[in-house]
Amino acid sequence: MEAMDALAKVCPKCGRHYDGAAAFCQKDGVRLTATTQNNDPYIGQTLLDQFKIEEKIGAGGMGAVYRARQTTLHRDVAIKILHAELADNADAVRRFKREARVCTALDHPNVVRVFLFGQLEDGSLYIVMEHLDGRPLLDVIRREGALPVHRALHIATQICDGVGEAHQQGVVHRDIKPENVVLVTRRRDPDFVKVLDFGIARVLWGDDVTQATQSGLVFGTARYISPEGAAGEATDARSDVYSLGILTYQLCCGETPFDAPSPVQMLMKHIHADPPHLRGKPRGAHVPEPIADVIMRALSKNPDGRYDDAHAYADALRTAAERAGFEVHRRRTARSSIGPPSDPAYRLPAGAIEPPTVSKTPPMSELPPTAEAPASHSTTLEGAPSPFGDDVDVSIPGLARAPRTLPKGARTIALAFLVGALLVAAGYGVKRYLDRPPAVDPVADADALLEEARGALRADRLDAPLEASVLGLTDRVLAAHPGDPEAGRIRRLARDRLVERARERADAGARDEALALYARARAFVEEDSVIDRAVDALERPPTPRAAPGVRTRPQLVTAGQEVTVVAVLEPDVELGARSAPRFVLQRAGRQVGAAIDATAVEGEEGVYEATTTVARAGTYRLLFRVGSGSDLIERAADLEVRADPSAPARPATPRDPPPVTTQGSAWTPSVAPAWTSATEPPQIVDVAPTPTPAPPPPWTGSVL
Repeated sequence: MEAMDALAKVCPKCGRHYDGAAAFCQKDGVRLTATTQNNDPYIGQTLLDQFKIEEKIGAGGMGAVYRARQTTLHRDVAIKILHAELADNADAVRRFKREARVCTALDHPNVVRVFLFGQLEDGSLYIVMEHLDGRPLLDVIRREGALPVHRALHIATQICDGVGEAHQQGVVHRDIKPENVVLVTRRRDPDFVKVLDFGIARVLWGDDVTQATQSGLVFGTARYISPEGAAGEATDARSDVYSLGILTYQLCCGETPFDAPSPVQMLMKHIHADPPHLRGKPRGAHVPEPIADVIMRALSKNPDGRYDDAHAYADALRTAAERAGFEVHRRRTARSSIGPPSDPAYRLPAGAIEPPTVSKTPPMSELPPTAEAPASHSTTLEGAPSPFGDDVDVSIPGLARAPRTLPKGARTIALAFLVGALLVAAGYGVKRYLDRPPAVDPVADADALLEEARGALRADRLDAPLEASVLGLTDRVLAAHPGDPEAGRIRRLARDRLVERARERADAGARDEALALYARARAFVEEDSVIDRAVDALERPPTPRAAPGVRTRPQLVTAGQEVTVVAVLEPDVELGARSAPRFVLQRAGRQVGAAIDATAVEGEEGVYEATTTVARAGTYRLLFRVGSGSDLIERAADLEVRADPSAPARPATPRDPPPVTTQGSAWTPSVAPAWTSATEPPQIVDVAPTPTPAPPPPWTGSVL
């Protein structure tokens, strides 16, 4: 079933239907109007004497979807009806036929069930399928973003189970995306998956493939399409594995590997760009490495580097989840019958006829003709006539055929022939075993693989494409020769190259890119403390910036103690071409000693520091200055120096001698600007301190 708009539009002149985004009729040029339930000809009708259509629940380019009540079984169903004006469109009819053929061949709990399909009296084609009362996966992703790992794997593996069943039947979906996945509640599972829309699915065998799919035509949504699909090349089950990898990636970190402002740019990224590693994403770092590695392998550019089909991908996810300590449900298998819902609480209504049980639903053309077969439309899939009124064989090559019964004599002949064939095959197998050539020594290929690995290192093919990269080639050597020193040396060189690039990106502030490079480097070695420490440093929350101002470390300064003076400027202060950052110590408005050169703290913008020693106790003014004249920036703070940390500082007076600094010789008092040898230093005039008046005597009067 296609992704449908909530409302479709119709031409008031010719009656043609269009998507909700269309504005004018392509035939008449008349402005389109939105359709409503009131003017829909199917609302309120009862089709095939048992499906009462109650409301439209979606519309798309090919048709509309209605919710109907099946009166014979007292259940809701969904009916997809092709637009009547498209019934004359051979391509649209062919696509609709293919969807019906594919869906009837699939009978899996995680695939939407098809009960019946055929053609109405007005020529419109229809499919009757189960009605899903659930949430589109797209809505869940938009609302919740990244899901917990165990929930993401629970949903992803179910999607793989449903698509994998299609792969087993020789069908590739080619349009896997969140819009085509619905989560429903089944028993105690609120995230039970149903996969929809095999409308553009491709049958892997059959002559009609070239008719329905022209060479170079791009199918699928750009955000989830495989590289070969984006390039218009042939696609197979591995293309679905790529799309499943994109979807699993999104479930784990809340975003897809690629983003672009236009579909064309998105297609180019799928074809040429390497996907960033899942653990390099901000919300993907929590994904265990074994699980992330499986997802990244599914995103290989070369189909040969991916898993063979959706079942193999799901098995790899389950194995990785077990290694990481997660429990994922086992693979669900295809149902053994078609009929009423499998809920044990379900009871067949009185008078209703239960559909017959079959091992697999055979294609329509494979149903054996019976004398009782009615000439009109059937109420069950197994007994339905050819729905399209033509002689075209709608069977799917490669699918299971309905069992045929042989006469008794034919059974005996067939059994005898089978026994004879087995004996001949056994004798031929013994002869082949005795005449087999000697096993090939894997040592003979090791040197060639190592030479290819050295060439890949020179060409900078470190880990992609896997089969021609340093990683893939050395993996093959180590699988045959564990501990091979040359393979280990080449891997270390590749690892060092990635680590160096990661450090450069980290120094440039590109944290996510650095983490992705470190994750790639880790694939070359089992354990690496250097990478672990670098990743820990990148993932550690940054140290909060100190408040602006001037201060000392330690805060309580004692005379004769070496201290660090620090200045922190506001983040919005622009230094420009200003220079000569320095600290100045003042006392009583006069500079004490020479200025102290300040040094910018590495990695902390706008932070400067220096070290000094204050020899005498007293109260000082500590200033930080950078630049001069009109470009001068100045910050200041009061500094109290105590003679004894446990005693309060005495009041500062001009008689206090100057302190001593470690920046040079003893500080000498001067009047700013500082004096030089060409002038006489200013004289210091001692001023006697003002005596403190004695306190008045206590009052001895009485209170009136």
